[in-house]
Amino acid sequence: IIAMMLPISLLLSVVGLSATDCGIQEISLAGFVISLGLIVDNGIVVGENVSKNEAYRGMNSMEAAIDGASSVMSRFGTRQGIAGLPDPPSFLTYLTPIRDGAYVRLLRHLILYPWQLFLGVLVLLVFTGLLAARLEVIVFPDSEDPFFTVTIEAPADRSRDFVDNLAMDVRQIVAEEKSVTHCGTVVGGGFPFVHTGIQNSGTGRNNATLFCTVNFRNSDEISALTDRINSKLSSRVADANILATPMVLGGEPGFSDVQIHISGPRIELVREQARAFGEYFAERELRGILHIDNPASSRWYAVDVSFKERVANAVGVTRSQVDQMLVLLTFGAEVDTYRDNDGNDFPIMLRANSDVSDPFSVFDRVFIPSTTGEQIPLSQVIEYKFVEDEYDIRHDMFQPEVKIGITAQPYYPVPKLTQEVAAVIEEYELPEGYSFDIRGEVANTEKACSGAGRNLGLVSLVVLAIFVLQFKSLLEPAIILVAIPLSFIGAFIMLFLTGQPISFLAFIGLTSLMGIVINNSILLVDEGNQLRAMKEDESLVDIAITAGVNRFMPIVLTSVTSIFGLLPLALGNSMFKGLAVVIIGGLTTSTFLTLLCVPVLYSLLTRSTPAVSVTEGWSGRSELGEVGD
Repeated sequence: IIAMMLPISLLLSVVGLSATDCGIQEISLAGFVISLGLIVDNGIVVGENVSKNEAYRGMNSMEAAIDGASSVMSRFGTRQGIAGLPDPPSFLTYLTPIRDGAYVRLLRHLILYPWQLFLGVLVLLVFTGLLAARLEVIVFPDSEDPFFTVTIEAPADRSRDFVDNLAMDVRQIVAEEKSVTHCGTVVGGGFPFVHTGIQNSGTGRNNATLFCTVNFRNSDEISALTDRINSKLSSRVADANILATPMVLGGEPGFSDVQIHISGPRIELVREQARAFGEYFAERELRGILHIDNPASSRWYAVDVSFKERVANAVGVTRSQVDQMLVLLTFGAEVDTYRDNDGNDFPIMLRANSDVSDPFSVFDRVFIPSTTGEQIPLSQVIEYKFVEDEYDIRHDMFQPEVKIGITAQPYYPVPKLTQEVAAVIEEYELPEGYSFDIRGEVANTEKACSGAGRNLGLVSLVVLAIFVLQFKSLLEPAIILVAIPLSFIGAFIMLFLTGQPISFLAFIGLTSLMGIVINNSILLVDEGNQLRAMKEDESLVDIAITAGVNRFMPIVLTSVTSIFGLLPLALGNSMFKGLAVVIIGGLTTSTFLTLLCVPVLYSLLTRSTPAVSVTEGWSGRSELGEVGD
């Protein structure tokens, strides 16, 4: 009966999703797996209560079902097998001696000596904090989608032909990998954001982006593949900044791990400040830097062509004729159209091919007809020289800016490098009206998590208020919320042991974990309150131990079900591995600690009733029989 709830709940989830803009995807399915434990727990609570009513209260099936559905407190157990099916040994058969023996004895000892429990929990929390401080913090883990990108950012003075040829060479190197199936190239821009993880080099005549697909789905293998490609491309570092990267979920277009944006009202001073800061930054010789791209550190030149008007008038050549010839030399001119068999038209472009060794000789090789019919070399009516050029000017909030990109060495922590860069920036003074802005991986992390702490605090206050109204007490909600830090212990320890970073998905797992452990804590406190209402003369010690015994099975079964449900995600290489690891680790420790801490705190903080000293021994009869003394 309990198992039947799972497909029914999945069906209802799909119906609910159909009423929204969300579809069935990996995150929604992961959410269903997370709720699996809660769904099973609710089924266990009702199912075991119905079984108890039939077996020990003598109710018929209808009465037992009605009464069992109206309560959420009981234990699980069935006396009858299913007709025609074998009756294998129950998992509960092995848990019962543990519950009635070791658990009761340990709980009774900790109620007598609670300082031992609190000291042990405190040590675990401190140990967990030390481990958590060593974990890497990222926004999203590497995607297992079968794609990766190669971004090319050439110096700003390179021609379009240079970038075209460089992109072609890079594509040939990438194609040497057998696992690469397709590779598309965009020069001068980037791919549409059909996938949030696409890393574009940005818009500019000197940029190019390759979007490639592979024939497998494994984030570790894709990372190894991009490392190999980067190793092969390292010899082209003098030509351009070239970097192969996997899909970065939730990322923004960018090229560098740390980006320093210098902005101000005047582009000339922005460039000058960027150049001066680049020299100052290089003198600091920070560790962990693989490459620095500062567009203001070099001066870019272009060919300036001017019209010799007096000479042109003397030989009978007009300015428009010269302009047309310069356009032909620079961009080409459409002289005709070719139509293929499918009816598609293609322009036929006429362009001049310059000599690589002497590119300006082209001015002597092209001629312009004069008004007298003579052919005048273009070099007679123009003059050219090199001048400093305006390279691509970027703007942010209507102000020009220069972006200095810093790429970290492999395996060097980007958060640490970002802090070191920020320390250097703090020491450098810019003129009034000019400012620094640090962006990159850490900035994206802070942006993605901005407001999370504030919203979490607000939600916690709302939940606490609901608990206070429900239990009409301030202490009992505090006892319930104790389960939250207990869940952190196993979560962060498991992240450390498996080498997983603290990511957005791990945070989702932690939030879901808190819901599960709070539910378990509520069951224990509510069970204690019901026992106090039915047995007013019984001591708080007896009530706390009985509540722990009565809720032992449902809590353990809920945790075991959730753990086994998430094991496939934790053992694989899915992007949801961090989420699964957090929940599995948190449930492993919080299940045990909640069954100990909540009854101990309940016996200490709840309003007293006539009690029997714990040192006199404890004996209690559960609804299913003798528990022990």
